[in-house]
Amino acid sequence: MKRFLHVLINIAVANTSTFFLWSALSFWLYLETHSVLILSILSGTFMTLVTLSGMFFGTIVDKHRKKEVIAVSSIVALIFLLLAGSVFLFFDRKEIADISSSAFWIFSLSILLSALVSNLRSIALSTTVSILVPKEDYARANGMVGMVQGVGMIANTVFSGLVIGRL
Repeated sequence: MKRFLHVLINIAVANTSTFFLWSALSFWLYLETHSVLILSILSGTFMTLVTLSGMFFGTIVDKHRKKEVIAVSSIVALIFLLLAGSVFLFFDRKEIADISSSAFWIFSLSILLSALVSNLRSIALSTTVSILVPKEDYARANGMVGMVQGVGMIANTVFSGLVIGRL
């Protein structure tokens, strides 16, 4: 159970940071562009990609070692976040907020893709219960997985809204 708790905490921290940025992007996007249409397009794209990638990601998790899947997912998400960070550092804020600029789309899609790839970690986390936890603790471990994912989503939305509100 101890190893499972380490994995649970690791994924909670990684997913919280990634989805925090995705939620913050949503708030920021609306505040900068005042366009519900662009926000809807990006959010709809994200939900469509999550839906379409679910079976594919599940297959990846089933066919590969969970530790490798979690590590690769973290590295790929980090690469996308570094790309978004580079755009943020090297482009003017007005250019990033302009929906007709390539900087806007690279920045937004990089954060979107980092959040999408992070779903691999969530899928892998659910499967680690049967690997790392004794049978008598399955219910407790599955409850912890649900709690971490639920609390993470709530906290991400609240804190990203507060952070954007303070900028």
